[in-house]
Amino acid sequence: MALFFDYEWFDDRLKSLGLGRDSLARNSGMTVDEIDMIFDDRRAISVSEIHSFADTLSVNPEIIAKYCGVSDLALETRIQETAGGPESGIETGVSREMIMGLHERIDRVEQLLEMVLTKLDARG
Repeated sequence: MALFFDYEWFDDRLKSLGLGRDSLARNSGMTVDEIDMIFDDRRAISVSEIHSFADTLSVNPEIIAKYCGVSDLALETRIQETAGGPESGIETGVSREMIMGLHERIDRVEQLLEMVLTKLDARG
């Protein structure tokens, strides 16, 4: 489990290569929203994603792991394999489509709450 994500290092590295976060998304098979969640420490990064980021940014995976807050990449690999992570080949029953559907529903609930709060503020 990552302790922190150094988004400034990643943004600087991307900029120096003339790339954007969308490049990380495209090369790792993730959505830009998933990338943003990792950059905002709202989602942990997997071992395969660390390797994909390393390929995109042309650096060693250990360096990516360091800036993702993963202190021991080999240990994290063993943990994910034991727990049935993405690299183990074990189906966990949750698809990206399911997760994206939940994100969309949460976004709609947040918009509704914002509308209600705005109307309440206008009354008071």
